[in-house]
Amino acid sequence: MDVRCENFREDVKGGLRGFCDLVIQPHGVRLLSCKLFRSGAREWVEFPSRQYESQGKKRWARTVDFTTGCGYREFQTAALEAIRKFRFQSKQPAEPIRSGVAG
Repeated sequence: MDVRCENFREDVKGGLRGFCDLVIQPHGVRLLSCKLFRSGAREWVEFPSRQYESQGKKRWARTVDFTTGCGYREFQTAALEAIRKFRFQSKQPAEPIRSGVAG
């Protein structure tokens, strides 16, 4: 899978490391405001989501998703590599992005 990172905006809060826009090639599907998270040695990208309330609590629902676990894992690997490459090329300081995908 070919994923390109178009930008990265650092925003460190808890496990959140920042936001980025990702493009899945060759179809040009653009995912706006994906979130990069880190917890211990694991990192993952979360898809855009919408907030809703259920039983008085704030919840989040993905607005896009993959139909297979394999597709999701391939996306995670490609997205993390694209973010690392973008941040390196734009000289953004960052902790190294690990390739481990959160389950």
